Amino acid sequence: MKKALFLSLIGLFLMPIATLAHGDGYTGCEQDPVYERDFYAIPNLGLNLRTRACMSDSPVIHVLQKGQEYKVIAETDGWYKIRLDNGTTGWAGSSLMTATTSNTKSTKLSNGYSTVQKEEKEVTTDAAKEQVRSRVKGYILLQVEDAGQAYYVNPDDENGYYMKDGATAYEMMRSFGLGISNADLNKILAGNYSLTNRLRGKIVLAVHKNGEAYYIHPKDRSVHYLKNGQAAYKLMRELSLGVSNKDLNKITIKNKISKVKSSSKETVGASDGTISLAGSVSGNKVYLDWNVNGFTSDLGFKVVTSENENPVYPGNTYHYYSDSGKDSDTWSGLSAGTHHFRVCEYLGGACGVYSNDLELTIEGEESSDSSSGSISLSAVTQNGKVYLDWTVNGFYSDKGFKVVKSTEPNPVYPGDTYHYYSSPDKDADTWSGLTVGETYHFRVCEYLGGACGVYSNDLAVAVE
Repeated sequence: MKKALFLSLIGLFLMPIATLAHGDGYTGCEQDPVYERDFYAIPNLGLNLRTRACMSDSPVIHVLQKGQEYKVIAETDGWYKIRLDNGTTGWAGSSLMTATTSNTKSTKLSNGYSTVQKEEKEVTTDAAKEQVRSRVKGYILLQVEDAGQAYYVNPDDENGYYMKDGATAYEMMRSFGLGISNADLNKILAGNYSLTNRLRGKIVLAVHKNGEAYYIHPKDRSVHYLKNGQAAYKLMRELSLGVSNKDLNKITIKNKISKVKSSSKETVGASDGTISLAGSVSGNKVYLDWNVNGFTSDLGFKVVTSENENPVYPGNTYHYYSDSGKDSDTWSGLSAGTHHFRVCEYLGGACGVYSNDLELTIEGEESSDSSSGSISLSAVTQNGKVYLDWTVNGFYSDKGFKVVKSTEPNPVYPGDTYHYYSSPDKDADTWSGLTVGETYHFRVCEYLGGACGVYSNDLAVAVE
């Protein structure tokens, strides 16, 4: 079993990402949007760097070393665009790399030190401090090598302020809080990407309401309500980032809180437009339609749902439509009870403008958990084509299916060539352009958004 797992991983190394598909039944490379990125990632194993985000007609130009850190400058579905130190750029499979927050390369030198150790000995004290402050501003730091003291690093002056207790946390809320209007607060609570990205790590105050305070996490831009000093102290410690004494010593620590003038000006939303959402229920199906007013969502829409109010992306279950003209959606297989829906302007990795929250109630029996379900796959081949059909048992795949293919057993997504069908009612697929006499392996999987859940049986088909 271990040997089989090892060989499977080696197979992923040799073929990190296969030719990708986009849309229902369309197979091709470089069909998905490309987004600019600015972070570092480490290969989990030796990894090919290719000229294109594609396995076909994409020569290998370099081999990325396991454990070495590389700069990521762009991303598309299943691929990172890497820039090497010599300026060369290429594409590598993102599922085989681990993203990091900063450059921490560590290559052994002849003197026994690593490059990081050597650089820290050579750089000035001010430069070392600036590097750490830039990385942790807006975070709550927990001094893990001492008694667990907590410090809030104010993004405006990059100083650390000791969070002694709830009273101190309350004073921080009042002193560091940035006043915002009701309109901007509503956008923040709705997950507006432009605003939350701009205000990462800050505390904001609803000055036109009752002065409620909210903390916007610097990493994922999640918004957290600080009800009072004690609640703020507890929550902010729970969201803390562990820090060593060595790094903490590079931050100026203030035991007394002083009001710092904020560098932020009046906040502006990603768009001045709106989305109006309406819908109805028939049986266990939900039918939605929406109108976009005042803007165009160039990257399409995310339709999100939750049993709680104001669902968000990323975070809740969703359907994605890349068509900027899309204006309707259908949900099936939902459990009985109350569900909330919203449509949002997709910005690539996050949402901008959200629609109103739509509450709908579904009558009927709850759908089964996919963990106990199965998918049965069968096929026939004729004239160089493979015709697949499948049956889903015991669960409902809300986001549709990935149909994956390989010349090796048990193909997977992400990793192998696939067709994607967003409809949960889809039950058939056709593959053409295959080599006659070649044996291919097929599987259908429950699509969860970025990965698969339940897989069908592996079906080996000799093309006739």
